[in-house]
Amino acid sequence: MSNTFVKKPGNGIAFANKFKNHPKAHDFIETDVKIGSHSYRVKMWEKIDKNGNKFISFNVQDNVEAELERHERAMEKMRESGDKEPERGIHGENELAK
Repeated sequence: MSNTFVKKPGNGIAFANKFKNHPKAHDFIETDVKIGSHSYRVKMWEKIDKNGNKFISFNVQDNVEAELERHERAMEKMRESGDKEPERGIHGENELAK
């Protein structure tokens, strides 16, 4: 019997967040849950309620939207540090990528 996990539409597997750098960061993540023609990112937090019971809280986000937000956060950090943004060409391409 094989231990290989085969993803099926609507199913996924979550891995621990090895890069958790602050207390509010997610504990687990699944980056590619496919439902129909859309792909979603699911972030999960392990929590404990007031009675001591463990539960999972989660956030589901469209993968394209999640990537755009990640890019915007990176650009904001770059601006805050004083780094110059790459120049854009007439068609919007990154001049550094040429």
